[in-house]
Amino acid sequence: MSRPSTSAFDRALHRGAVSRSILRSHPGARAPVASLRFALPHSALAVVRVMDGQDREVRVLLDGELDPGEHKCCWDGGDGNGRLVAPGDYTLRLEVDGGVLTSRLVTIR
Repeated sequence: MSRPSTSAFDRALHRGAVSRSILRSHPGARAPVASLRFALPHSALAVVRVMDGQDREVRVLLDGELDPGEHKCCWDGGDGNGRLVAPGDYTLRLEVDGGVLTSRLVTIR
């Protein structure tokens, strides 16, 4: 079953309400290496995950009900246990209202 293309998530994407930015970080730093900003037109359950190059979950950054408006979550380059991940390809995956947005990241240390 495919989801309708007129979901609130899709409309938000077309209005530019979802964006991401990659922040530079020096080796060993625990400052954010990536951030995801998005806006919701209504309250919704949102999940943001970091996935590795083999599409395995590395860490869950956000999992919960959010109010309407702008939101931001940051990834510090760590896995679910707080250890820095190995250099490589990673993806931020945002799931809202049955819709999914992925944004590829590459971490280089």
